[in-house]
Amino acid sequence: MKIKSKLNSSDYASIAKLFSPIYIDYFANNQFKEISNLVELFKHYISFENDFTILDAYDSIYKVLEKQYKNEYVFKNKIFKKLVLSNHDMFSCVAIPEFNVESSKADLAVFNGTSTVYEIKSEIDTTDRLSSQLNDYNSFFEHVNIVISEKHLEKVKKIITENVGVFILSQNNKIVKDRDSKSNIDNINHKALFYSLRKPEYLYIIKSKYGFEPRVPNTIIFEYCFDLFKKIDISEAHILTLQALKHRLLKKEQIDLIKTLPDSLKTISLTKRYNRIKCENILQNIQKTYS
Repeated sequence: MKIKSKLNSSDYASIAKLFSPIYIDYFANNQFKEISNLVELFKHYISFENDFTILDAYDSIYKVLEKQYKNEYVFKNKIFKKLVLSNHDMFSCVAIPEFNVESSKADLAVFNGTSTVYEIKSEIDTTDRLSSQLNDYNSFFEHVNIVISEKHLEKVKKIITENVGVFILSQNNKIVKDRDSKSNIDNINHKALFYSLRKPEYLYIIKSKYGFEPRVPNTIIFEYCFDLFKKIDISEAHILTLQALKHRLLKKEQIDLIKTLPDSLKTISLTKRYNRIKCENILQNIQKTYS
């Protein structure tokens, strides 16, 4: 199994799209027509000398990205394996890719005893939006980190504040810590916390703090609960937000799936919550043999 002829930047960008979460949905839901189309896409880029599985194909293409096109997905996988899976118990830790905060989407948010964010600036990214992104993250997370390509280091250090931690993904794909993050708890605000929550989560907070669940029309319940939330001391509001986000914990079957999957597919399986049957479907479909 080998990659066909020399690829250009457009090819690498197309290959990277094969790691879109939509494909995991195809596997989970047994969408065989779409899976067959994916197999044909793999054949466009890979020469298969023998029978192969989708897992084989993903591993081969991922190795190409690791060497030639370290995009956001490669960075996210390295962060998840090195900084999350290695340091946290997934039964008590919530890891959420693309977490909405203010006007930004955090590449990877992690919630356990505190809140931590990892913002990625890969080799193919620019740092143009970094300042505004960090402003948004500082309003929500206690610990703010960036994970960057080494080429961005000097430029990034001129942008970031002293509380921001810095990690570098080296050329040999190792996560290297440049500096630790410092607690940002004093900059967190109620609006950023509350506006990032789902309705069941902020209702949980109001009931936990005030002992009742509001009985008001849906048209005003958001603002009603926000008014109550703003009265909570910010440190306690942060803790209650962490407790509410624990409702997004993965179930055992999905944690087992993540641990079973190779590095090439670990974080792609975080994007949605799958039940036992769908987890089994994912494993069966990626291990199916094709000629």
